[in-house]
Amino acid sequence: MKDTFAKIIEAAEALGWRCDEDSRLKERYIEFEQDTPAGEDFIFTAYGNTPEELARSVFEYAEEFDISEHVQMNLGGRGAPGAVELVEDAKEIKKMLDTLAEALLAVSRGEEYKPQAQPEQNPKLTELLELMKAHPDLPVLPMVDSEIVADDYCARWLGSWGTAKIVRYWAGEERYYFYDEEDIEDVINDPACVYEEDELTEERALEVYRALPWVECIAVNIDLPDE
Repeated sequence: MKDTFAKIIEAAEALGWRCDEDSRLKERYIEFEQDTPAGEDFIFTAYGNTPEELARSVFEYAEEFDISEHVQMNLGGRGAPGAVELVEDAKEIKKMLDTLAEALLAVSRGEEYKPQAQPEQNPKLTELLELMKAHPDLPVLPMVDSEIVADDYCARWLGSWGTAKIVRYWAGEERYYFYDEEDIEDVINDPACVYEEDELTEERALEVYRALPWVECIAVNIDLPDE
């Protein structure tokens, strides 16, 4: 039958950690190692002569892990990821540590560790978050379905996340326009579109259209609430 130390290692390995144990020293320790999503070989050591002490050591390390400090320590190294990616990676490390601490504390008490099921992320929201992460300099423009706000009875209206994509828009006097060269006539006729000629040739109209101050953004549709 496995002793509690063996069960602790087994629980850690089930969570993706590589464990290097040494019980020959005065104070027993386990070195935990795992690759992070950004590719860092993350290693830390926990000490304890009893399973409870060792699990507590992991818990304290997880509690004291400082995301900002970890980012600063790794920022600017040769071949290192950028700041945004490092922050996201440090947040994932914190989650990894918290999960490990929770598992080892349970095992040290003789309990069976059952990880909490994570709620399924809305794929459309995930799509938006990935675009925001990849393009942090772009504004996000919510596009609300007209049926959501068809009356003025309420101060706020309930919607749901729709599709998101990178587009260009121009704010006319009458409405917003998204860049689409099939839509030139409507844009040219907007009062905010100013040009000198009384009439435009197709070639000149296209030139005026392309010269407008189009703004690149992440457009996210706000659809009717999911049923």
